[in-house]
Amino acid sequence: MNIICWNCRGAGGKSFHSLIRDMRKEYDAHFIILLETHVSGMKGKKIRDKMGFDGSFIVEAVGHSGGIWCLWDAGIWDVVVLDYSHQLVHLQVSCNNSDSWLLSACYGSPQRATRRSLWSNIRSLADNTILPWCLLGDFNAILHDHERQGDSSRVISGACNEIIGWPFTWKRGNLVERLDRGLSNLNWQLKFPEAYLKHLPLLKSDHSPICLKFAADPSPNRGKRPFRFLAAWLSHPNFNDWLPEDMVKKIAAISPPSPWKMPDHVAWNFSNLQDWVSSNLSTSRNWQCLFGVVTSSLWFFRNKLIFEGNSTTVASAIAQIRVRFDEFNRSSRSKVHLNAPYANHARLISWKPPSEDAVKLNVDGSYMAITNNAACGGILRNYLGGFIKGFSCNLGSCSIMHAELWGIVHGLRIATSLNLSCVIVESDSASALKFITQSYPTTHSCSSLIEEIKLQANRIPHVYWNNVPREANSVADQLAKKGQHLPLGLHTFDSAPCEISHIIASDIASVPLFRGI
Repeated sequence: MNIICWNCRGAGGKSFHSLIRDMRKEYDAHFIILLETHVSGMKGKKIRDKMGFDGSFIVEAVGHSGGIWCLWDAGIWDVVVLDYSHQLVHLQVSCNNSDSWLLSACYGSPQRATRRSLWSNIRSLADNTILPWCLLGDFNAILHDHERQGDSSRVISGACNEIIGWPFTWKRGNLVERLDRGLSNLNWQLKFPEAYLKHLPLLKSDHSPICLKFAADPSPNRGKRPFRFLAAWLSHPNFNDWLPEDMVKKIAAISPPSPWKMPDHVAWNFSNLQDWVSSNLSTSRNWQCLFGVVTSSLWFFRNKLIFEGNSTTVASAIAQIRVRFDEFNRSSRSKVHLNAPYANHARLISWKPPSEDAVKLNVDGSYMAITNNAACGGILRNYLGGFIKGFSCNLGSCSIMHAELWGIVHGLRIATSLNLSCVIVESDSASALKFITQSYPTTHSCSSLIEEIKLQANRIPHVYWNNVPREANSVADQLAKKGQHLPLGLHTFDSAPCEISHIIASDIASVPLFRGI
């Protein structure tokens, strides 16, 4: 149920109706908004009849200026016109008998003085709107300087939060600007958390159509191809000039790559274990550290088995070795002196499982300043530390506080869908939990998110809130960072992604992490 909005710069062309029918089919758009149609009266009606829509509301063009056409399939969309002018059509819409929300089709006049009346109208509507609200159209203005390359600056102050799109929608010669966009309030973003704006290719107009999509497209796997060593290279007459013969003899066959293994690398076939150990110890400082951690850990596990009768599983042993190796690496790179005053106050932190009748929800947010992008992630686990459900969400442009709260929203929604009766919510953001458990100003930008959190929490019989150190929230931290590299929207996991499996194993084994105070 996608929506297309396009400043078509005239709808009178002979093949224009065919173009709209093709766009409708290609992008599954059952609601299309056309701006600057430049035609009116019976001529416009004949063109619309050929497009195949059975619902419409028209603001006629004045001569060859303006014109707003709102076209929809009446079997899918229920539409009520609330207000209209030559620059705005304000609608209450509902798709497939779902809850209603507000949709505004906007066309900002090229004349600045006339365009000011549109801003006033939008601000007036914003002050009296509590329903989810989305605005689409050509505003003939930009929000940020980076949305223009050339020309003079024309900036508006947004009445709603912006939906993420691509850089530019208008092109003339070497001049490009983002004049067409989608805006929404927070209630609309909560209602459609996976929605995003896609800029379509330029067609007959100098404006690009924009498509509001309510669900993310499946993305192909674009991972880098691993290196492949071809046996035929060995038969090349110059191969030994590139790689010495004594090294060629050490190349051994390895198994093909698979999703759960590390990338391909050269394997050396040493004649004995001593040569292999000596070669690695003399070439890599990381390997020296890993070798020491592995040997000391194996000795520790061996003593536990002999003297205490406690065996350690392979998965748990690998997880503990990895964590200890990472801790040694971090310590060696830091400039912390063990005789420093605060070293005496250091403590060890580990994740604690919930009671048998509860489920623990760990959530976290992530923000990358270089890309101005935020994400969140979380994980639900039982009293044994077993994986129940996980998620990562690319949020686009928002603050870290919004990201922390969005993580709690998504986590509680998943918990509600699983009919859980007792949930312990853990976050390393004390500020986010303070917003939820204490009073807050209703005018705060996060107020709608907090209300959604309280609504979801009320649907679960028992919800408890814990502020934990980041060392006890490592899995959620990794899932939040994973969201930075995923397409916009929510992504859920029924099994643990491979990049967090060793952290989960460490949490199950209660492997502590060092924290200085």
